[in-house]
Amino acid sequence: MKRFSFLVFIGALLLMPLACTALEDTDDLGRFSGFSIMVDKSQTNKYSQQAFCHEWAFSKTQIEVWDDGQLTEIKDVDNVFPYTSFKFKEDWTMVAQEMNGKWLYSYNHLFIDCIGSGGSSYAYQVAELTPFKLVIREEDLPVGGVFRPSWLFFNNPAGRHVFYRFTYTRKVF
Repeated sequence: MKRFSFLVFIGALLLMPLACTALEDTDDLGRFSGFSIMVDKSQTNKYSQQAFCHEWAFSKTQIEVWDDGQLTEIKDVDNVFPYTSFKFKEDWTMVAQEMNGKWLYSYNHLFIDCIGSGGSSYAYQVAELTPFKLVIREEDLPVGGVFRPSWLFFNNPAGRHVFYRFTYTRKVF
């Protein structure tokens, strides 16, 4: 019995790097359906789901400015900080700054829900993903008052739109 348990344990260890290969694309936002009006549903996933399943450390924040549909500026800022770390797991669970949560990648957006943060949920467009770099972005919208989907860049690029770009690097052990 001990030998069988040992073989099962070794087999599980050997299969762990392949665990994220079971992830499939989905258009069902499920717990993140509240974001459906804020997401450009014409986008498709540009990256593999498996590529997210790592531990990521925050590196820098940039502001991206668009005027009338044209990118006019990208600059580093040091006064906006997102979660300092993420660990995305193959079972759609995650850890952000030691808070457990859920994640989803759909419509080229990364959705996260940190259960331990009082219900904070976020939707980020994935701007870049390589084996060692993750760049996510979100549009800076007015706080409070009535939200109008027509304010979103993908609905109306006219006027001035500002995005926060958060860059993460993969933790390598």
